[in-house]
Amino acid sequence: MNKKQISIPKVLRFSWLRDKGFESLFQQLKHQKLMSFLELSGKIYPDLVKVFFTNLEFKNDVLLSSIKGVQMENNKRAWKDVVGLKSRGVQVKKGKAGAVPEFNKMQYYGQCLRNPVAEIKHFHVGGLKVDQRLLPMIVTKIIVPHGSNHSTLNEGDLILMYCIQSSIQVGW
Repeated sequence: MNKKQISIPKVLRFSWLRDKGFESLFQQLKHQKLMSFLELSGKIYPDLVKVFFTNLEFKNDVLLSSIKGVQMENNKRAWKDVVGLKSRGVQVKKGKAGAVPEFNKMQYYGQCLRNPVAEIKHFHVGGLKVDQRLLPMIVTKIIVPHGSNHSTLNEGDLILMYCIQSSIQVGW
């Protein structure tokens, strides 16, 4: 008999942040109202998720998909209500730094580096100060998951990190 693969979801326990002394990050994520979303847990079936996203269409602000002939429909508001996200705030998207006019990618990333005078060729997590590494991992693994490379940050990741650290409310 072929068993379905079950994965444990990537979650963040806010109590862990406090226990480990990451009070500042705890407060920043709490300000963004991400606690419910980041602590979502349950069983995940990767094969079903893959089929869902393979068949996913976006029409007139509605997400449509089907699995084995079962049609699913979900709008942004319903999705945000389920996961506890809020719509008010800056819309952060890759290549849309204009939504946060004071954001400067090079300057912000340079401030996060262990060696702020190092030449910046790529935006990697490894060069960041130790206390700065946790937020990008939360962003790239849970909030806006990357396909595979979680250590390279794109512009959208950096804008999102900047907004979270600067207490600029993000409209999820």
